Amino acid sequence: TPIGRSLSLVPEDLKAYEGEISVILLTDGEENCGGDPLAEIKKLQELGYDVRVNIIGFAIEEEKLKAEFRKWAKAGNGNYYDTQSKTELAKSLNQVVTPEFEVAKNGKVIHKGKAGEDRLELSPGRYSVRILPEGKWIEVEVSSGKSLSLKASQLIAPKEK
Repeated sequence: TPIGRSLSLVPEDLKAYEGEISVILLTDGEENCGGDPLAEIKKLQELGYDVRVNIIGFAIEEEKLKAEFRKWAKAGNGNYYDTQSKTELAKSLNQVVTPEFEVAKNGKVIHKGKAGEDRLELSPGRYSVRILPEGKWIEVEVSSGKSLSLKASQLIAPKEK
């Protein structure tokens, strides 16, 4: 599986696009063609792309390989999805394309939804928001009469150094 090579071709595909970009890497196996997927993910960021690399593993059984995919996804500001059936695969693809999020107030989840849905009306106050399944909670302040927009990339766990 030429994962590194596939990722090295992403800049060619993205040269006409600006803004936040999502790359979906669907694989049923390990990199075995001499590429370095982690280096290619880092190169995308070094080139200035606002990119999220989500990885969907299909029928992956080795825990060590799953851990490697999680590491790559985290480096790419994305998530790893472990799928073992076509139903799980379809659910994961849908999750990547339209991620779910949740909003909490005082530690209690008050809303779950999908990115891009109709506007969510909240009373003024402090809220916590995260993208599912592995996003970090961020605190936001909602002011009366103001609107607030969040990018999915703001809700992903920070990269490890």
